[in-house]
Amino acid sequence: MSRAQREHAEQVPEILVVGLETLATRGGGLNRYVDGYLAALREAGVAVELAAAASDAAEVDRWLGPPSSSLIKRSLAARDAIRHSPAASVDLHFAPHALAAVLTGALRHRHVVVHFHGPFADELAAAGAASWKVRIARALERRVYARAARLVVLSKAFQEVLIRDYGVDPSRIAVLPPGVDLERFTPGASSPHEGLKVVAVRRLQRRMGLEVAIEAMGVLRERGVVASLELIGAGPEREALEGEVRARGLEDVVRFAGFVPDEELADHYRAADVSVVPTVALEGFGLIVLESMACGTPVVASAVGGLAEVVGGFDEGLLVSPGDAIALADRLEAAARGELPSRESCARYAAGFTWAASVRRQLDWMQTPTRRPRVLFLGHHAKLSGGELAMARQLPAITSAEVEVLLGAPGPLVQRLEADGVAVAVLALPGDLGEVTREEANAMVGGRQLLATLGYVLRLARELRRRRVDVLHTNTLKAALLGGVAGRLARVPVVWHLRDRITPEYLGARSAKAVRLAAKVLPSYVVANSASTAATLRPDRHATMVIPSPVDPSITPVDREGRNGALRIGMVGRLAAWKGQDLFLRAFAQAFAGTPHQAVLVGGALFGEDEFAASLPMLVEELGIGGQVELRG
Repeated sequence: MSRAQREHAEQVPEILVVGLETLATRGGGLNRYVDGYLAALREAGVAVELAAAASDAAEVDRWLGPPSSSLIKRSLAARDAIRHSPAASVDLHFAPHALAAVLTGALRHRHVVVHFHGPFADELAAAGAASWKVRIARALERRVYARAARLVVLSKAFQEVLIRDYGVDPSRIAVLPPGVDLERFTPGASSPHEGLKVVAVRRLQRRMGLEVAIEAMGVLRERGVVASLELIGAGPEREALEGEVRARGLEDVVRFAGFVPDEELADHYRAADVSVVPTVALEGFGLIVLESMACGTPVVASAVGGLAEVVGGFDEGLLVSPGDAIALADRLEAAARGELPSRESCARYAAGFTWAASVRRQLDWMQTPTRRPRVLFLGHHAKLSGGELAMARQLPAITSAEVEVLLGAPGPLVQRLEADGVAVAVLALPGDLGEVTREEANAMVGGRQLLATLGYVLRLARELRRRRVDVLHTNTLKAALLGGVAGRLARVPVVWHLRDRITPEYLGARSAKAVRLAAKVLPSYVVANSASTAATLRPDRHATMVIPSPVDPSITPVDREGRNGALRIGMVGRLAAWKGQDLFLRAFAQAFAGTPHQAVLVGGALFGEDEFAASLPMLVEELGIGGQVELRG
């Protein structure tokens, strides 16, 4: 224990850190993160105590039981630890441990910070858990994350997971990369060996993609490349992986080293020419990347999750497609030819990730007031149609976010929003790209005006970054498609506000199919104006919420006296064939022609339906109800 640690060991703790297990009990990225985080906090002069599962109760300040105890027992123990700790702040590193505390109110009056190391529910699913267990786990996670004042993630990839899958307010999330123990993981020369020596330090689980690394070794042998792979780690998939090695006849190429204590890991990194991290899913950062590079050993990794950020930030050429054994073999064959970054450059890169700097950024962020999220509402036109009126009514009522509107054209909606104090700007759509027809998606899907569309999307992505937008909310179908792509490019979560039925009858078969496919990858969340509308999208990936459009509260009943029993039947809506004003007029004529009853049509032709609008007065005359119908426009 350092002097700083000794000085603060007897102080009243400022932070209670609730971890998974101690590093001495079991290795792994989460436990190594907590170990480094605690040490750095103490070196910074912060008094902390640790609550975690451990083989020996003496390893922790507050014991949650042995790792073999049930999750329920550990959660109850964590609740008691929180209740009895004098710390004002609680740092949660494993959400299920906090469940009992959340449900019983033990976290009340505590400042709660969640360090999100991965979606527990998705990890259960990847391990083959029953679907009902996965649903329960996700619901429980949401309860814990909703209770947090702030959440820390190690990569933008996991920030998006929190926003998209758990509905966390972006203003409560900070992307703060971890540090690496630069005293333990230091550069050194590799020992003499024949061929390319590859190491993979991974828990033996399905999502780690180790079977891909094994297949890649088989490919290298077929190509005549001399190489060996050392798998370091334990886990439930060891037997299956050993079977894979035997099936491929690679017993002389792949070695299972089992669990290796952390203090010995650096020697294994230094002994290798290259590390591989072939994860196929749910990789939030990959602390082993920094540990290997701190030892001077370059890393070849899957371009998935946080790996794409930490490895790509050094050399994008070290990234390969997840699950692609051929691509991994190609990169390792290049490594065998000496086409790797130098050990010195790897160590320099890793040295930029210190725990002291990481903790300093976290402490500074904790003291910074949480700002309101900046939400940009996107529409592709500025006419006063139904969706635009609904948006205009909603925006003045939003107080929990900074709201701006960006429109694809000038028009009366601009004046309406400005009169209500809503900030609005125009990013003009080129040519006739903004003209809306029932075949609008066909124009984009079919390739017409493709260059103009692409140019606008790139401009929109730049605008999102320039405005530092936290969430993009699209208000029309065309805005959803354009904004969805731009949001992906700018790494901004996108909410689709769906007001159109995605059916072949409305859009055409090809366009309806294309929009449904786009809905699987573009939006982080979908809002629909009705359950019926939502059902036409057939969402199968993102959360969907039904929010009916609001009614203007200034609309009040009027006095109906003096009409002598005559009815006035109104129809309000833009004049379009699919709205059915002609059907209404025919029905009215059949029921009331030649009577005192009146019909009123309110609405105009907004989007190229002028021919239909012009046909309605002629239809009125044809039906013989000219004196009974009022066309208000």
